Amino acid sequence: MTNPILSICIPTYNRATYLKDALESIFIQLTPELSQAVEVVVADNASSDHTEQVVREFADKIDRLAYIKNPENVGFDGNVNIAVRAASGEYCWYLGDDDAIINGALSHMTEVCRQNRHNVMSVTDRPLTERPINNTRESYSEAGHIEGLSPSDNYLQGYLPSALSLLIFRRNDWLKVADFANHTPGWFYFETILKMAAMSEGKVLHIKKPMVLTGQDMRWADGGAGLKIFIDCNRFLYKMIDWDYDKTTIEKELTSNARRFPIVLLQAKVKGLPVSLKNLSLVQSFTTTAPFHTKLISNIIFFVPNPIVRFVRDIKKFFLKQ
Repeated sequence: MTNPILSICIPTYNRATYLKDALESIFIQLTPELSQAVEVVVADNASSDHTEQVVREFADKIDRLAYIKNPENVGFDGNVNIAVRAASGEYCWYLGDDDAIINGALSHMTEVCRQNRHNVMSVTDRPLTERPINNTRESYSEAGHIEGLSPSDNYLQGYLPSALSLLIFRRNDWLKVADFANHTPGWFYFETILKMAAMSEGKVLHIKKPMVLTGQDMRWADGGAGLKIFIDCNRFLYKMIDWDYDKTTIEKELTSNARRFPIVLLQAKVKGLPVSLKNLSLVQSFTTTAPFHTKLISNIIFFVPNPIVRFVRDIKKFFLKQ
């Protein structure tokens, strides 16, 4: 059996019901020809729910389905790394376990991969707002393809998005540049793509028509974890300068992030950010070089009890609906 053209890599953890929708969105598109061209790799991060049972149900439906269950939770970054390394396709498509591929998109993307012209590809999405999913088939053409831009222009135009499920890439090139030992926590999947894009002048393709339905489960932000992810994002922005992305563009984004920080901190408190010395140190480390007023506002917000922040948020939402 020849290697597949495209491997869909799904890192998952305790989202069996969502995962079933993701796998179903792939299965309904698999014609006999696509069944041999497309592989599905599910990397299970030691789930305690019925994830394994869901995958086993699809083993009889999807010809090329690989399932890896980690003996222990290796974290999101580690699970992404396992999924891609276990794949055998020429290209890989990251897919979040609460997302789905729009019916018709898989055939088009497989044909694009057969052309073997790009090492990074990105797509757009629309929100997945209801389940069961409406799997009406859509048509795709090259009319919405954008290519030939520089890495910096692709980033500036939003054609290198940070959302997991919007990124497709040539696996061998990914393996060459992936640096798991030195990655920014939470951003391994995206850093690797950015490095690939930086090395591939004119070989990035963006498809404008939505190909993915993105789920609205924000579990990754529970406990205020989104704050650290936001802060860590600035670490890889500095790396991008070293990868020859336009310095002015990156510096503007860093400045914008500094202004946004109090809002991000409020969002983290709504999600339950603990008031601890560790988190206070995190806030202060980010605001070290920030203007005095940003530093002052951030420190005040940090010590406001989370229930009060949520109460004010709910009052604001109530009046906005009136």
